[in-house]
Amino acid sequence: MAKRGGDIAGNARKEFEANAGKKVVSKKTAKNPKYLIENIQY
Repeated sequence: MAKRGGDIAGNARKEFEANAGKKVVSKKTAKNPKYLIENIQY
């Protein structure tokens, strides 16, 4: 059931991206936290 839900969500994302002309997932929206923190100086 989870696989089916993931397939549906993936297809919806791909269709939205095709219509919008841009990617939904970017460095700012990625789940990986390393992409959420940029330009940090120690």
